[in-house]
Amino acid sequence: PILIANPVKEDTANAIMGLGGVHTGSLQIAMSTQTPFVSPVIDMQRASLVITKNEIDRPAAFSSPLPTGKNVVFDFAAETTPFSGSALSKHITKPVTLTSSAVGLKVMLAGNRPTGSLIDVYYKTGTEDTILTDIDWTLAELEAPVSISDNIYSYKEYRYLIGGDAGDLAAFTTFQVKIVFYANNNSKVPTVKDLRVIALGV
Repeated sequence: PILIANPVKEDTANAIMGLGGVHTGSLQIAMSTQTPFVSPVIDMQRASLVITKNEIDRPAAFSSPLPTGKNVVFDFAAETTPFSGSALSKHITKPVTLTSSAVGLKVMLAGNRPTGSLIDVYYKTGTEDTILTDIDWTLAELEAPVSISDNIYSYKEYRYLIGGDAGDLAAFTTFQVKIVFYANNNSKVPTVKDLRVIALGV
């Protein structure tokens, strides 16, 4: 991550650290012309710099010693809690209603997971009378380990067989899936695409 500070903070940092007027953000533009009668012009009134920050972390409850590689958050809530969870980055699907009951779920997605990051998949199921927001999330287990990759264009398949081959979940007619992203560097974040969820019948 790189900081672009406002002028007051820049001046303070330069004074304390003796940086000699270093700017935290600059833009260098080369202009040229082939004729002395025409020159390129830049309208500084309309110039701008758009910066972004990924909202992601690896939260943990306070403990002694402090957890390594994680950030301690006030009032920590695990991602299994029904309507909460302290992680900043997550994707929650809409509840899906089935026309017939199922006893398992097959979740597949393509994921890119750089060093220091993690992807977790959670699920919850219910019937017509179930209020899903009152049910705890359950962490799904990967069918096989997936290696990390710092190449942002390298996506590998993640597979989850919830309920196992025999489908040992209690029969359900509605389900929901949550993907939680963790990273200890908000410039190197995990991403997913091609999410597919198949409900498995008896």
